[in-house]
Amino acid sequence: MDEQMILKRYGDHVGYSSTQLEIFKKGGHRIRQINCLFEAAKRYSIEAAVVDARHCNSGHRVGQKIILDIDGNFISKLCPKRMCVYLISQLTIPVALINERLRGVVSQ
Repeated sequence: MDEQMILKRYGDHVGYSSTQLEIFKKGGHRIRQINCLFEAAKRYSIEAAVVDARHCNSGHRVGQKIILDIDGNFISKLCPKRMCVYLISQLTIPVALINERLRGVVSQ
């Protein structure tokens, strides 16, 4: 898919107006990031696993999987029905780092 189409789809997805999208285009690094992540999304997802759980009110248990897309969105049909805010908050930095690393993998 060409760069303009990817950018338009991204703008539509996040709700950018045409004016905002023009401003966005001025930052070349942003367009490279979106292009790389568009390609990575076809091949990758993020899997997190519970490694320790004791007396969890949400019922999390060791080995339970949580699946996210590369943008950090939970894929609800592949996640537990109940997810604890304390567990989810632990994913913020790792998901951001994975997202950043995926850019390097795809751009090579």
